[in-house]
Formats: sequence, structure tokens, C-alpha cells
Amino acid sequence: MTITAEETIHGGAILRLLEDLQNVTPAVHVHLAHNPAERSVYSLTLLDEDLKKIKIGLYVKSSRKRLSPWRYTLTREHQNEIKKLRSASDALFIVLINGTDGYLTLNYKSLKKILDEDFAESEWISVKRKLKEHYRVAGTDGELDHPVARNSYPSQVVEYVTAWETPKLEADGVWETLKKFWS
Repeated sequence: MTITAEETIHGGAILRLLEDLQNVTPAVHVHLAHNPAERSVYSLTLLDEDLKKIKIGLYVKSSRKRLSPWRYTLTREHQNEIKKLRSASDALFIVLINGTDGYLTLNYKSLKKILDEDFAESEWISVKRKLKEHYRVAGTDGELDHPVARNSYPSQVVEYVTAWETPKLEADGVWETLKKFWS
């Protein structure tokens, strides 16, 4: 089986996130799920030592273009995948890989500022960056009113994980909860 360039690029982004998560939250166990039929969809389930659980959705798109601007096309199918992933997750992050320049992360709220809930057959996201500046992001339905730092990924995701608060699981039923979690 051959390895595609997209698999290599996505793998690098996922590895960077896992390494950063391990550095700041070493006691958190991470389970990564990916359905090859949905090329850009990844799901991380995290469980800490207190058995608190969180599910994070990642939607990864990449551009091999070397210089700004980078354009990403999102079809109606892509946007439905994002919507489905959002409903199945506690948080959703869009990760845009801008050639070899860097990563850009958008949370769901920021995504909805540039792409609304009315999905056209094909919509776009544009990322621009001048030398020594942050990314500027626009989409079919608007633009962000603030620049996004080049180090927004994986730091936005890591910050979300370190700040998460969920109720502790009851001591009774912990084993059943763990079995459900890993099945």
C-alpha cells in the first residue's frame, strides 16, 4: 500500500498535536480515530486520571502551494462532514496546513464567521500572510476581523484541552464506563 502525500502531511499535523498534548498533559490518555472514507476527519477522545472524558473533532485541509495566498475549497459534502463532526464532539477545530509556511487553526465559531450555515455546492476559505505578519482569513460569507497567529495550531487545541472541565465520574460504575469508552 502506498502512502499519499496527503496522509504524510496530515500525519505530521496530528503528530505535532499529540506531542504537544503529551508535554502539557502527560497523564491524559488519547485515542485517535480516523475513517479513511472521510479523508479530512479526525476524532480525539481524551481521558484523564480522574476519568474525565472529552471528545475533540479535527477537520484537516492542506495546500501544497508554497506562498500566500492559500485557497481551500469546501464542498457541500465537506461542510456536512464538519457539521456531523461538530455534533459528535465537545469541540471542533479546523486545521489548515499552508504549504510549508505553517498551520492555522479555526474554532467552530470562527469558521461560522466566514462560512455560514447555508451550504452552497462549493465554498472557499482564503488564507493570506505577508512577511513577518499573522494570517488573514476570509471565506465565501465573510472574513475574520482579527489576524490569526502562525502558532495557532496546535496551541489552540492544547489550550482547550488544558482548560476543559467536565463532571467527575462517580466511583460506582467506573469499570463499565471505561469499557464503553474504549469500545
